Amino acid sequence: MIIHKEVIENGETEVVEHATIPLSIKQIEQNKYEIQLYNVNYPGRVETAMVNTYSKTFEYEDYTSAYLIDVTEAIELFGNRYDEIMKKFKIHPIK
Repeated sequence: MIIHKEVIENGETEVVEHATIPLSIKQIEQNKYEIQLYNVNYPGRVETAMVNTYSKTFEYEDYTSAYLIDVTEAIELFGNRYDEIMKKFKIHPIK
């Protein structure tokens, strides 16, 4: 999952994107979802992002949106790091 924010510096808008790995998603109430994710900036921790499908908002730190990338393409680019992370946390994805 790629998280996205816009940063204004010296009057210029810069787009900042950062790769994270979604581990699980849980509906916590109508239109509201909690996404557990792994952020390489915080090794060994599971972080939480919130999505509201009614208001179409994404909340995680100061990131304001997110989108998914093709896992096959990511593995081709970065190797099979996903399995290593999943082993470390002993989390098994839903199939």
